[in-house]
Amino acid sequence: MSTAPVVVKDDSAVQKTLDDIRPHSWWHLPVTTTVMGLIALVVFGLRGIPGVESTYVLAREGDLNPLGIVPERIAVPAMGGAIALSILALLASVGLWVLHARSARPRGGARLALIAVFAVAWILAFMTWVISQRTLDVTTLLQGTIVLAVPLAFGALSGVLSERSGVINIAIEGQLLFGAFGATLVGSMTGNVWIGLAAAPVMALIMGAMLALFAVGYQVQQIIVGVVLNVFAIGITSFFFGTVMRDNPAMFNAPMRLPTLRIPLLADIPVLGRVLFEQNILVYLMWIVVAVLTIALFRTRWGCVCGPSASTPRPPTPSASP
Repeated sequence: MSTAPVVVKDDSAVQKTLDDIRPHSWWHLPVTTTVMGLIALVVFGLRGIPGVESTYVLAREGDLNPLGIVPERIAVPAMGGAIALSILALLASVGLWVLHARSARPRGGARLALIAVFAVAWILAFMTWVISQRTLDVTTLLQGTIVLAVPLAFGALSGVLSERSGVINIAIEGQLLFGAFGATLVGSMTGNVWIGLAAAPVMALIMGAMLALFAVGYQVQQIIVGVVLNVFAIGITSFFFGTVMRDNPAMFNAPMRLPTLRIPLLADIPVLGRVLFEQNILVYLMWIVVAVLTIALFRTRWGCVCGPSASTPRPPTPSASP
């Protein structure tokens, strides 16, 4: 039973209280992790291949690995390892059940720790099952993952800036596609990968200008403009890719790659060395842009959204009666 809020009309002290009421959806997370843990136990563990091993490569010869602290290879039984990791994920799920049963609002630190343990155990169980009878270079996997995350990171950051400026930018995918198309086309025609890299933001700027023209200039609904621009980018790039670029790939679609920039010593650290310090320039730019925008948005007056803006109209001040 809920009670109506009490409105204080005098200057008496008001004490803030928090109702320890369990939300109706408290069981969603424990049930989800339990189901996923059981799936991992049955599919990845009990239905795995018995008698074979899964091998993880962690370090290479020549890495800065004194006394072999980080082993070069770790071989685990595919079936037994997946079962053990699945049981660990289920134990984390049991911890979530206990945590939510004891308190309506469990502490965030313990909850996040149990979620992290579950996620790591479940992913490792899946990977152990996938690479049965095979070998996985963990560093190469993480290195490729970082490269694939670059466009997602830049797109997410552009969306944050657009939201802060008051524009809902749904055309981020079209901007990325148009930028990649421009980089390939210009880089192939000039034979210089750096000129192609510089052409990418210029081509994406065309999409941004079109979004600003219709959404801000003509006050068209921003979601509709973004969807239309995405379709426009897919259509025009598909047309040129299927005609001009396919007919003359040596001139308009030459394969080009950015050089890998290796930072000495730091790149020799086992596991994380090549992941963080043996990448192309876009990865290093991603680290810099993420750090700069994080500080600018949350640690400066320019990015702080504190109260109503100066353009917000204020209510009229009542004048004294004559």
